[in-house]
Amino acid sequence: MPSFTEKIGDSNIPIERRISLLGQFVDKSIDDNSKSNLIESISLGKDLLKNVNNDSDSATVNYFIANAYSGLRMSNQRQKERDTMPWEDKHLENELIHLRYAFNEIPSRASRDQKTDLFFRIATNLGNALNHIGRFSEAVELWDFALSRHPNFAMALGNRGFGLYYYSSVLYDSGHQIVFLSEAKKCLEQALKGRLEGGAKNSFSTIIKHINKIIKDYGEINIKDFSLGRSKIEKEYRTWALANRLFLNPLNDLGELSIAATDILTLPPIVSELKEPPQLYGLYNQVKQEYVSARFLLFEGIKKSRDRVHFSDKKVLLYNTLDYPVYGISIEKVKIAFLIAYSVLDKIGFLLNNYLNLNIPERNIFFRTFWYKSKKKKKELRNEFRSSKNWPFRGLFWLSKDFYEKDSGFIESIEPNAKELNNLRNHIAHKYLKVHDELLWHERHDALDLFYDNLCYSIKRDDLENKTLKLIKLVRNALIYCALGVHCNEIYKKELNRNIVFPIYLNTIKDDWKI
Repeated sequence: MPSFTEKIGDSNIPIERRISLLGQFVDKSIDDNSKSNLIESISLGKDLLKNVNNDSDSATVNYFIANAYSGLRMSNQRQKERDTMPWEDKHLENELIHLRYAFNEIPSRASRDQKTDLFFRIATNLGNALNHIGRFSEAVELWDFALSRHPNFAMALGNRGFGLYYYSSVLYDSGHQIVFLSEAKKCLEQALKGRLEGGAKNSFSTIIKHINKIIKDYGEINIKDFSLGRSKIEKEYRTWALANRLFLNPLNDLGELSIAATDILTLPPIVSELKEPPQLYGLYNQVKQEYVSARFLLFEGIKKSRDRVHFSDKKVLLYNTLDYPVYGISIEKVKIAFLIAYSVLDKIGFLLNNYLNLNIPERNIFFRTFWYKSKKKKKELRNEFRSSKNWPFRGLFWLSKDFYEKDSGFIESIEPNAKELNNLRNHIAHKYLKVHDELLWHERHDALDLFYDNLCYSIKRDDLENKTLKLIKLVRNALIYCALGVHCNEIYKKELNRNIVFPIYLNTIKDDWKI
C-alpha cells in the first residue's frame, strides 16, 4: 500500500485528495511525536503550495504546514523545563508565518454554513500562537474575528476566556482585572457547553474555579454606557477608534465598550532613586501624545476630509500625469500619521533602554534591533531578555519581528508584508510615493508605457489607508505591551528590593491645558 508520502506526492491524485492526506499525515505525525515525519510533511506541504490554484486550498495547506511546525515546537518543549519561556523559536516563527498566510487567504465570503470550520480554526490557532508569545491584545481580536462568524465555536470561546484570564494578571488596574475575569468566566462557561478538544475541558473548568475565588465578592459586573462626546464629529471619531480597537485602554480589547473610549493607560508606579526625576513618565507622555495625534490624523484623512476640497488645496497648480494621481491634504494626513506612528516604535526602544539600563548608545537604538547584543547580522539576544519571564516584554519583542530592517541585516520577519511597510516608510520620508485613485487606476508594470512613472512607489489610496491603520494598531499594542511589561518588571523588582520606598505623587495634566 502506498505511503502518505507517496500519495501526497502523486500528481495523478486530485489535488483536493492530496491536501486531505497531508492533513491526516500531519495529525498522525503529531500523535506519534515523529519529528522526521513532521519535517517530511512540511516539505510535502510546500511542494503542494506550488500546485494549488485557489485561496481556499492555499489557506488549507498553509494551515497544515503551520500545524506541523507547531508539532515540532511542542515536541521540543516537552524536552525542556515546563516553565521555560523561549524568546527565540524558529519553529514558532514558521508556524506564525504560515498561519498568517492562511488567515490572509481566508475567502472573504466564508460563512457559518460551510461544511468545515477550518477558517475559524485558522483564526483561533493564530490567536493562540500570538497569545503564547505575549501578543495578547492581538490574540483577543483574532478570537473575536472567529466568534463574529461562528459565535458558538467552543475552542475560540475557551481560548478567548483562557487568554483574558492571563491578560488580567498583567494589568495594574484592579477594576480592569475584575472586568477581564468576569468576561473570561462567561467565555469559559459557554465553551464548556460545546465540543472541546484534548484536555481543554478540565483546563477551562479549573480556571473557572480560580476566577470564582477572586471575584466572589464583586457580584455581577455591569458596565455602564459613557458619553462619546458632544459634537457629531467627536462621536464619529471615538466610535471609529473603538471599532478598530485603537484606544490606549485594555478595555477596548473587549470590544466597542463606551467606557473604553479613553486613553487611560500610562506607565505604572516605578521605583527609582530619590534624585531621579520623573523623566520616563515624560517620555511616555510624549510617545502617547504622538500616537493619539497620528490616530486622529488618520481618521481625518480617511473620514473627514474626503467629502469636499479643503481650502488649503485650492489654487495649488499641479499637473495631471494621466495615471489617476490623488492629491490633497487628506492624503498628506494619512502619510503624516504613518510616519509619526512608525517613529513611536524606536522611541519605545529608547524608553526601555533607559528604564532597563541597557546602556545602548543612542544612535544604535532601533525598535527591531535593540533586543540584541549587536544591531548587525550577528543577532544574539541580550542576557536581560533571554532569561526574562516578562510576558508583555516578550510580546513586544515578538511584535518587533513584524518589522524589516535591511540596513542592519534584520530582514527575516514573521509578517509577510513587512517589507512593504518598510518601503512605504522609506518612500514617504525620503523618496517619492504616488497615491492613485483606487477605482480608476490599474497597476502598470510596462516601463515602455508613456505614463509609466519609474521614479515613484505607487499605491492605491485604500491600500495606503489600510496599511496605515494596520501600523497604527501595531503601535497601539506596542505601547500597551510596553506599559504592562514595566508593571510586571516592577513587581519583580519589589520582590527583590527590601529598601524603604517613599511614594511620590504626580498630578495629571488637565484637558484645559492642552492648547
